[in-house]
Formats: sequence, C-alpha cells, structure tokens
Amino acid sequence: MKALVIYDTNFGNTKMIAEAIAKELGKSAKAISVSGFDLKELKGIDLLVAGSPIVGWKPSGKMEAFLAALGKDRLKGYKAATFDTRVKIFIHGDAAKKISQKLQTAGAEIIVEPQAFYVRGKEGPLFKGEKEKAMEWAGTLKTGCVIIQICCCMRFFNVHNMLILKGRFTEMLRIFPSQPFEVSRRMIFL
Repeated sequence: MKALVIYDTNFGNTKMIAEAIAKELGKSAKAISVSGFDLKELKGIDLLVAGSPIVGWKPSGKMEAFLAALGKDRLKGYKAATFDTRVKIFIHGDAAKKISQKLQTAGAEIIVEPQAFYVRGKEGPLFKGEKEKAMEWAGTLKTGCVIIQICCCMRFFNVHNMLILKGRFTEMLRIFPSQPFEVSRRMIFL
C-alpha cells in the first residue's frame, strides 16, 4: 500500500508518531513534514494520513494552511485518517477531528475515527507506549484499507459507513477470515 503521512511538529513528538505510523504501513509509506510538502506527492497514493499537535485548540498554522490549499474535491477518491498529539488533561482541543473534517471537505473518505496520542506537558516527551499505540493504529489502517478494497470491489458497501466500525476491522477479519462477502454484508448492517 502506498501511503503518505503528512505531519507538523513543534517539539518532535508528532514527528515520532508520524514516523512510527509510516514504518508500520510498510516500505511504500513515508512520513513528510507539511512544511516541505508538494501537492504533486499525492499522486498515486492509496492512503493519506495527516497529523498535527494541538495548538490553541486546533491544528497548527502550517497544517491549516496545507488543508486550506487543498480546496474542495481535491482528494476525491482518496482514503484518509488523522491523528494529533496532545497533553493529557480533561479539557483540550481536537486537531485530529478538525483535520478529518477538512479532508472530508476536500473529498477524502475517512476510514477510521481520528486518533489522539499523548505527551507529557507542552513539550513532551510522549507518554510511554504511545509509539506502540501508533504502530497498532497504523495496522488497523492497513486492515481497514484492505476491507474497503474488498467491499468496494464487491459493490456491497458505501465507504462512508466505514466510520461506524470505529476501528473494528481487525476483529471482523478474525471472526470471518475466509468470508469477505460475510464481512461486507455485516459491515453494511452494523
């Protein structure tokens, strides 16, 4: 699967998460800073993952500029997922959800709920286990893309309904490993 993980980072924490995600997605995946990103790099990818730290209750300014440059329907036909890094407190912003909404406006199909990764204090470091959590989440993205491809090829599934599953792709494959039709049919009615 050819994947692109676009990120912004202030203290290196989001970069570490992005690199862990790209590593788990495989050799055809790469993590690239939004600062050095060229829209031409979107050509031919199967999955776009975007992440940012929360800055003032929203994504960073650089990430917002990138998202604004996409315009409407620029990502039509692309699959996407989002994440953010945040301080673990009871009240905070949600950069990942805002990025997700903007990618949808640009035409992307969001395949999983936005994911949060936690840092200690404003500058970090990441909480113990967050890189492993990122790799596990990336594995879910791979599985989700496979299921979407199976379902879309079989024409039994509207990809927008994928959000209903909330990360249960791996469980579905475990329960129905040799029955893609059954997986597709059950996804429709979840």
